[in-house]
Amino acid sequence: MRKRGYSIVPFPLGLSILSKIVIGRQFRGPPNSGNGGYVCGVLAKDIEGPTTAVLRARVPLDADLTLLFAPTASLAGSVQVAARVVETALHKLHELEFDVGRVVSGFGSCPLPPVARKDPEAIGLTNDAVLYGGQVELTVDAPDEELEEVVPRLPSSASDDYGQPFGHVLEAADWDFYKIDPLLFSPAEVRLVSVASGRSFHAGGVDIGVLEHSFRG
Repeated sequence: MRKRGYSIVPFPLGLSILSKIVIGRQFRGPPNSGNGGYVCGVLAKDIEGPTTAVLRARVPLDADLTLLFAPTASLAGSVQVAARVVETALHKLHELEFDVGRVVSGFGSCPLPPVARKDPEAIGLTNDAVLYGGQVELTVDAPDEELEEVVPRLPSSASDDYGQPFGHVLEAADWDFYKIDPLLFSPAEVRLVSVASGRSFHAGGVDIGVLEHSFRG
């Protein structure tokens, strides 16, 4: 790796810019792309604490790269989590072994939680926004009977861990996400609309009580 004017620069909304990193050709992996393990190490090495780096596109070689990262405890971090509410519903469908390729379109909404002072608190607030305030509608090419059967299992309320702020759930699990019921990670409310019949199937609902407890303390 070569560094050209390398710096970590604070940016509005809680973003920071890790600027002008160059991955040299000696670190290539796939054709015309950086080696994934090496690049992830470069991305993570200047971030404090345990870090997960995921590459979703090829990383060009011998080019100036401007990298943005946002802690969860920032406005940008909160927006980033809330904006994934539809993705969360699709992930839940996948966990239920439903073919997400049959989803034709989707949209959703999610409240923005208050910005926390520290990342551990922010993890609780942002997850609560999705689990207890997220609303998603998916248009699906599947028989009505199949949609009617799967929809009750889609919202977060279908999980045994539902009902208290996520921060409490995480503490009870000793901060180990893998000890938490994976079916909890889904929007509060889901509606499936059939392409063929136009009928809709609904389950779940926004839980104002838990949101107020989480957001206001």
